[in-house]
Amino acid sequence: MFLFSRNRFNKVFKSIFFFIKLRNKIKKKMKFHHYYHLLCLNFVIFFYLSALQLASENNSVDFVNFILEQPNTKIDTLCFNGAFVTNLIIPPSVTDIYCSAFMMCKNLIGVTFNPSITKIRESTFGYCSSLKRIKIESPIQEIKKGCFEHCLSLVDITLPTTLVSIGEVAFHNCASLTEITLPPNLKSIGMVAFSDCFSLQKIVI
Repeated sequence: MFLFSRNRFNKVFKSIFFFIKLRNKIKKKMKFHHYYHLLCLNFVIFFYLSALQLASENNSVDFVNFILEQPNTKIDTLCFNGAFVTNLIIPPSVTDIYCSAFMMCKNLIGVTFNPSITKIRESTFGYCSSLKRIKIESPIQEIKKGCFEHCLSLVDITLPTTLVSIGEVAFHNCASLTEITLPPNLKSIGMVAFSDCFSLQKIVI
């Protein structure tokens, strides 16, 4: 298994930022003989990004935790799609999570949200088939379309009192979910938000 230590992560990130800054400087003062240097820098940046991708695929628990600890972190679309993380605690350093960021993390069992997150976007945790519990401690107001769809093992979810909207197919095919408590401030539930939740027997309003 390919392993990246914390020190090595730091070195890789610093290297990427250094080469990107250098590339941008060259672009500003571009002359014909600079094209070769620009090509080399692009190759180097690609190499480092490929190393990070390899790390995320083969040692993704350390990789995910390392990224999440960085200040003012925004998790981009599909950033950790299919990562092998098992328990996820999203720290206060994370300010935003984009669509499908943790989609198809099939080993993911539990998720806890920090107070800085106010929105869960489309398909963020879709198809996380082993996800059993979700604890939302942040003042989230929206759960977007398909956010937890096809989470087949989901049995326990705690929704915040600040929640006002649940999007379409947000909990579609959460086949193990038996009970859910909807918060008092909830104003809208999208179409088929709880479709194919065959085990759902109790909804507390």
